[in-house]
Amino acid sequence: MKYVTLKKIESMHENLRTDEVVGMTPNMPTVGNAFFMYADPLDPEAKVDGVPVNARYIHTSIVQEVTEHKNGEISFKTANSVYSLTVTGEHNG
Repeated sequence: MKYVTLKKIESMHENLRTDEVVGMTPNMPTVGNAFFMYADPLDPEAKVDGVPVNARYIHTSIVQEVTEHKNGEISFKTANSVYSLTVTGEHNG
């Protein structure tokens, strides 16, 4: 699993700040595939069937373009958003 730091979100449909994102799918996004990020719940008291909701999942649109920048940042462009991140390490397990 890759540890990542989300640097920037330019999104037309998600009201999401980079400091809200707490993780993402373990595999790096690729062209032609969507990916998931997760963030803290909007309502910390939220429950579904009596079970606390510990995260909200953000499913992106299909990735149209991947750009690796010289500074180590990677940008993923979807139909209506750009997500830029850096990989800060890896964890096996």
